[in-house]
Amino acid sequence: MNEPTMLDAIALQAAAAELLGAPTYKLVLESIADDYRAGGASYDLLHSVEGRPVHDAIPLRLLSGLHRLALAGQAPELAAQYATCGGTPTTEVGASALNTIATKQNLLLSAMQENVQTNETGRSRALIAGLSWLGRNYGVHEVQLFEMGASAGLNLCAGAFRFENPLSATGPKGSPITFADGWLEPFAPLGDTPRIVDLHGCDVFPIDVNNDADTLKLLSFVWPDQIERFTRLKKAIEIARTTDYKVDKEDAATWIDRRLRSHSSGVRVAWHSIAWQYFPSATKDGVRAALGDHGSNATPENPLVWLRMEPAGATADLRATIWRGDAPTEHTLALVGYHGMDLKWLVD
Repeated sequence: MNEPTMLDAIALQAAAAELLGAPTYKLVLESIADDYRAGGASYDLLHSVEGRPVHDAIPLRLLSGLHRLALAGQAPELAAQYATCGGTPTTEVGASALNTIATKQNLLLSAMQENVQTNETGRSRALIAGLSWLGRNYGVHEVQLFEMGASAGLNLCAGAFRFENPLSATGPKGSPITFADGWLEPFAPLGDTPRIVDLHGCDVFPIDVNNDADTLKLLSFVWPDQIERFTRLKKAIEIARTTDYKVDKEDAATWIDRRLRSHSSGVRVAWHSIAWQYFPSATKDGVRAALGDHGSNATPENPLVWLRMEPAGATADLRATIWRGDAPTEHTLALVGYHGMDLKWLVD
């Protein structure tokens, strides 16, 4: 099977932008595709980046670089048409993007060397729904949370967010971040959510929420039409700056093994969301091996839970593997959109 071309990757990203209600990026991507075919500055820039265009999300990297320049005040023509910069989109946004590409090649090339980092806090819906299920079904009151592929670690702060659906609610009232939509029938029961008492994260390219350049990078991966996500991300960064955790720069396989060796008691939850596809095969094998090894020493009093939200076709699913001293049990808990929206609960 042939690897998708750069034009394939651009077309797929443009289709996604249209599907997800991001007309600004649809126009930008269509202009980039035309310029690429014509051998313009977009062609030169995109061909200078090594990698697989779809797998490595090369068009998204370019869009992030453009957004970052606009947010930083280095692309005023583009900022004037990006809603996240206070601008008003027009049909000329594609031309503005091409002008920026032509004049900011070196800055964009630097941005395009970096992996996509969304750290979407909407996925915390799935995390909290899964933890609530643990509380209801296993009498869990406190958990230690270990997030692999944590980016800036914003979802480690889920205990500070408020979650509400027509069935139930959990989290502090008055939180700067409240998730009151994004639920589908049957709704996830949110009562009896355990407290998250110990937070740990790792990422091979961690983002430091206390570093302005890092947070600008994170904000740039939000699409300019998505004002609600952008505003929520800024609030999550502020919460994270007052939360006691650290994201270690380390491969997930060695990290989870090391962390579980030093945390051998209590309820331990290994968690990741839309990260597995980016792990190398050796890392995936290592994570499975480490969890299986430590799971073999788990007990009903000191269980190990592997909770993950990862792609399952058109949507993601939320799955849990639990070790409690006998054979591990597998559970598919929910279906959920890739940004954490449209979570549909599947079990009691």
